Amino acid sequence: MTGSKVNKRRLVIPNRSIGDLPTHYCQKEEAGRAKAIGAVSTQFGNIVVMALYPEPHSAEWFTALGVFDPRQAATTRQILKAVGRKDVCSVCGDHPAEPLRIVAANLPAEAVASIRLCADCRKMRWQMYGEVFEPL
Repeated sequence: MTGSKVNKRRLVIPNRSIGDLPTHYCQKEEAGRAKAIGAVSTQFGNIVVMALYPEPHSAEWFTALGVFDPRQAATTRQILKAVGRKDVCSVCGDHPAEPLRIVAANLPAEAVASIRLCADCRKMRWQMYGEVFEPL
């Protein structure tokens, strides 16, 4: 976001969808990025960036993930294309897979904190990274 000042304070609001954010307050040229990352412009022009919880594998999820982690977005698109459905694990493509949100106190700004995981991938992520999930 060249040319704009960004408020360094970070705010995490759980269970917010990109569609819930008032991006119409953002400057026209920033609106697309603001919608993708969850930036909300205040009346004073400051931008607050928060973690996002869009429905996994939705258009808004891919838009946000494409900004935050383009490689994961591309990988998940390939998985969905290979299996031919959207209700599968974002990591391995297995079914059934539950839509989840990552529970963490210090999520990075712009994080896409929702994912669809099968039981095996959920268990591995907990064992490897200590990630805790709850239903979306």
